Amino acid sequence: MNWYVVQTNINKESSVERHLNRRHFITYFPRCKNISSHARRLITVIKPLFPRYIFVKIDLYKQNWTSINYTYGVKSLLTMDNAPAKVCNS
Repeated sequence: MNWYVVQTNINKESSVERHLNRRHFITYFPRCKNISSHARRLITVIKPLFPRYIFVKIDLYKQNWTSINYTYGVKSLLTMDNAPAKVCNS
């Protein structure tokens, strides 16, 4: 199994993560805490580390990876030469 990148529609990362988890895909959606001041108050906001992208672990031979492109909120699974572009081995 390797990691691949899914591009999402704007602000749909969390929704895509939930939908893919329901389909038994392992996902990784890194977030970072951002503290800012507004009107003399500190506001903590949790934002995606990579906006519009999440990572998904796929076994290309056992899982139907083409269904990822039809998941609500997904723009596309990043590909190279008509196959998913691998990020790294694990």
